[in-house]
Amino acid sequence: MYHGTPKLDAKATAVNPALQAALDRDLDAELDDMRNDLRSFTFYPVVSLGLAFRF
Repeated sequence: MYHGTPKLDAKATAVNPALQAALDRDLDAELDDMRNDLRSFTFYPVVSLGLAFRF
């Protein structure tokens, strides 16, 4: 699917708040690496996930 420039985002929360800064740095570095890899794609797969509960 062609859908313009790929966008990638992720969020993570550390169980131990003292480790949050390190987790944020590692996650940002990984996202930057993945974004660099995605720049070469003109056509790419689109993944959509959803979760629903019904009572």
